[in-house]
Amino acid sequence: MNPRKSEDTTFKGLFYLKIFERKNEYLVTLCDPHLKGKTLEHNGLKIQVREEFYGDMLVSEDGVVAECRKATSINAMGKASVELLVRHGFVHPDSILWFRLEKEQVGHVIMIR
Repeated sequence: MNPRKSEDTTFKGLFYLKIFERKNEYLVTLCDPHLKGKTLEHNGLKIQVREEFYGDMLVSEDGVVAECRKATSINAMGKASVELLVRHGFVHPDSILWFRLEKEQVGHVIMIR
């Protein structure tokens, strides 16, 4: 079995997703699959894309949208993830913080209702 590389299209259209429920709060976290396990940096700020937070469940775009409709908060990491949220009206493009990972732009956004 060969490990999947970041340019592998096997994950195209899928996102890692995790749900945290506490009382009246419904937090949805999602990330682009190839980012899991990476550490990103922007102006001295470091963010680790960890499975404990972003989950291990691969979900389709429709599944992400369905969960985000119920969310009181969303935390998303990755260009595809934040573009999905913009496309479906969950966040505004100006709210995205952009990191660099090698030659790639990686978006991060937090939405709170």
